[in-house]
Amino acid sequence: MDRTAVYPRNLMKRALELDARGMILFHNHPGGTARASAEDIELTRRMAEACQPLELKILDHFLIAGRDVLSFREHGWY
Repeated sequence: MDRTAVYPRNLMKRALELDARGMILFHNHPGGTARASAEDIELTRRMAEACQPLELKILDHFLIAGRDVLSFREHGWY
């Protein structure tokens, strides 16, 4: 398996159920490298845009590969 379906609607629904004001996203690249794909970056941007009208904020998105961790926020990817 090299992909997993992510449904932004489900993430946002759960955040609203919890009365959250922000979210920290993360996903892993098992056995891979800590490099974000164009799809990873685009999903994060779409999530951040969709959250704005709901007064939710994406605090960061972390990509984990073994012991390496990549912060999307540090790279300005959303």
